[in-house]
Amino acid sequence: MAWVCLSELPLLYYDDELLTTFASAIGSPVKINSNTSLATRALYARMCVEIDLSQPLVPVVRIQDEVFKVQYEGLHVICMN
Repeated sequence: MAWVCLSELPLLYYDDELLTTFASAIGSPVKINSNTSLATRALYARMCVEIDLSQPLVPVVRIQDEVFKVQYEGLHVICMN
């Protein structure tokens, strides 16, 4: 499992159902950060997803005509070899 962030996500997307859909594009959704659910910190959306590290990481999520970079937290400590 890893926490991921979608930076500069417009507030209209801060809906638990939509965020779960976005998380599904990255991996298996586990949890949405409580500050994200409440839209109290609208700088980024933060979600916990289960990812398969044997597959390439998803670099971006496309929402309609916009592209949002996926930032992975804590994966720099994992050895991929």
